[in-house]
Amino acid sequence: MRRELVEMLLMDGIKFKLYVPEDEREIEEMVKEHSEEIFGQHSVYFDLKQKLKSASGVGSIPDGYVISLTKPFEWLIVEVELSKHPLHEHITNQLNKFMVGVRNTSTQKELVDSIYNEIVKDRVLKADVETMINSPEIKGFLYDLISKTPRIAVVIEETGDKVKEACDGLKVEPAVVEFKTFVREDDPNVHAHLFEPIPAVGFDVIASPGHETKWTPILVDIGNRFRKLKPEVAYSQARATYLPIPTGVSHIHYEWNIYGRKQKVLDVALHFETGDKATNEKWVTRLLPCKEELEKRLGEKVHFGSWSRVEGSHRWNKISVSRKIDHEIDDRTKTWAAETMAVMYEVLTPRIKSNAG
Repeated sequence: MRRELVEMLLMDGIKFKLYVPEDEREIEEMVKEHSEEIFGQHSVYFDLKQKLKSASGVGSIPDGYVISLTKPFEWLIVEVELSKHPLHEHITNQLNKFMVGVRNTSTQKELVDSIYNEIVKDRVLKADVETMINSPEIKGFLYDLISKTPRIAVVIEETGDKVKEACDGLKVEPAVVEFKTFVREDDPNVHAHLFEPIPAVGFDVIASPGHETKWTPILVDIGNRFRKLKPEVAYSQARATYLPIPTGVSHIHYEWNIYGRKQKVLDVALHFETGDKATNEKWVTRLLPCKEELEKRLGEKVHFGSWSRVEGSHRWNKISVSRKIDHEIDDRTKTWAAETMAVMYEVLTPRIKSNAG
């Protein structure tokens, strides 16, 4: 039933048909390409076929591994599936073997060595990892990380009762990502994807290294207050004067933004930044029916219209609520910003997803 509802994606008059990959390798390649969007900013995906084997030799080979370089540091075992496969065998048995195998210290050492070798052979990646963990001791960091219990991520092109039943028998609950692919009707080489990013563990929103300003800690505080209201929502990193939250739809995101020269403004907004003015305007029009509910719940006016960081250019659009601020932002304003974003997320996100799908 769900497949029928989303078998066609219509974007600005262009039709995209649902595409079901023939084999798991196709999805694996897509997951690698969009790994940061799925697993979070500053995550690293490793396409390693490293077997997780118990001391007695029982084990299995995941499709990949992810390490998250934002606090709290974590790592994930990734299993890619197709819904047409016998899911109890592929999910229940496989994932339980992963959790048994990963407790083996010999397996942990082998995995650390493999991931470390992948990192150090790429000078840019090595430098990024050292910056994010604030230490040149990458191998020591990996030993500490891999000794912790991982999360399991199952990426599958269609969820449903079969997936739920397969997961019911697991010793640890996985994060399941429904990763749908659509191909343009008149050009099958053009793809579009629809998926929910994996929420991060904990409430730690941090400043992106090298992008701090005096306002960044304030945005981190607001972001952490929001996470307590909406722990299921994937977090991001505060960068200088803004903190974005992904929606799972390309070029559309929520964000808190502090801007202005003489008079500073704190903006709580949903941004449309597709690069095409007409497309952004269409999105605002589609969500205009939400205006009355938003204003009723928030008790203040909500702006629906254009904006730009470049004076005189109004290519981008947004839905926003703003407050003028002085040199400091007090606790009451931070709470307002977090609660306002929670309301906007609740009201607007379902409409975004229905229009995208």
